Amino acid sequence: MNYKKSLKPFFKKRYLIEIASIIVLLLLASVFKITVDNLKDAGSDGNSLATLAVNFDNLKRTFEGEVVEDMTVLDALNMAMAVGKIKLNYALDEKNQTRIMEINDHLNRVGDKHFGFFINDKQIDSKDLNKINLKAGDSIVIKYE
Repeated sequence: MNYKKSLKPFFKKRYLIEIASIIVLLLLASVFKITVDNLKDAGSDGNSLATLAVNFDNLKRTFEGEVVEDMTVLDALNMAMAVGKIKLNYALDEKNQTRIMEINDHLNRVGDKHFGFFINDKQIDSKDLNKINLKAGDSIVIKYE
């Protein structure tokens, strides 16, 4: 009889411990889920990528990279060309205007061909490449027309 009496408090305490353990596990799972959801949201809102596509007859390349603060089209062009091992020859004149002379053996303004620069399907003047800032989601296309 003594044996049965001593087991009752043990089982009561054990059930309390099991219930408390389940509650703690549920709380930990909730915190983990909230943390994972917040990380997913931060990753999607913080998508600060832009794309640059070179679309010539014999040269078609696409690059994607992060847009940083005060990044210009010329900065993105320099980075993409360095990564893609594409030759880029340009100069800045006394008025701080960009003059693109050559991209990978394609010469600018030779014959009737020249470089066309587009941001989000809107043509921009190549002299302003170092003045136009990029935003996340921008799409730059360079054509040789």
